[in-house]
Amino acid sequence: MFHEETVFQYTQEKLLANECNKKCFIELLKKALQKANFCLQQAIEVTDLTIVNTAISVAPHYDSVRVVGEDIDLLVLLTALASTHSNLFSQKCGRGKTPDSYYSTTSQIAKKVEKRLPFHFP
Repeated sequence: MFHEETVFQYTQEKLLANECNKKCFIELLKKALQKANFCLQQAIEVTDLTIVNTAISVAPHYDSVRVVGEDIDLLVLLTALASTHSNLFSQKCGRGKTPDSYYSTTSQIAKKVEKRLPFHFP
């Protein structure tokens, strides 16, 4: 068991491989984000879709909304479900010397993704 002040001696993968550690970390993270006035919704299943639908639902209330993720799935879903929202962005965090990448649902890459989608949402 750990708390806010714990200094970890493990890799992220090893720490989160333990289900108890993972749950404890999520709870600590939620508390810290709520304390910093972040609005939270924990996705239990179909996480990418929950994340994208939440971003779409709050987009009208903000100048910009950024969805941060590791893979292209979020941009594909954002493009399919919210291609007309110019204030929605997908962010892929860079690693090492690679900078972060930002994509708009109206950007050229999103338009290329949209053309390749085997489905279309109204």
